[in-house]
Amino acid sequence: MSSEGLAILPVRARPLVRRPELVLVPLLFVILIATWHLTVTFFNVPGYILPKPTEVATAFINGISSGLFLYHGAYTLTEALSGFAIAAISGIVLGSLIAQSRLLEKTLYPYLIVIQTTPKIAIAPLLIIWFGFGISSKIFVAATVAFFPILVNVIAGLRSVDQDKLDL
Repeated sequence: MSSEGLAILPVRARPLVRRPELVLVPLLFVILIATWHLTVTFFNVPGYILPKPTEVATAFINGISSGLFLYHGAYTLTEALSGFAIAAISGIVLGSLIAQSRLLEKTLYPYLIVIQTTPKIAIAPLLIIWFGFGISSKIFVAATVAFFPILVNVIAGLRSVDQDKLDL
């Protein structure tokens, strides 16, 4: 819109012309929620397959007010942080050793690549058999996911240091 066209608009409408997403994003959200509600109602979809948005909102509010989400969020955070701590410690130690020794790299790297490229969902049944349904299997999965990026970055970081700085 030209500057002459902007002069005709009231001052409050000008930001909406320059940034139409301020209206379009909430409008799209309302349209999606309405479509969801109407589709579920019109096709009589059972609530266990796709609940109505109002049922989802009610369950969300009940989960927050009862403290259920806080409890399970803390449990999940414990699993994630424990897995990350294990991955960080083992990744830094092993990465430091591999960065210092070419023989160790040539020996271990093929196995590490196989571990990384194996889909975690494919080994999930084995992890449940080995570690059970408790927290330990979830910590192991979190550690496995975080381990390889840490390892690779430690190796790359240690190898990229200038030799003069190492000698110093």
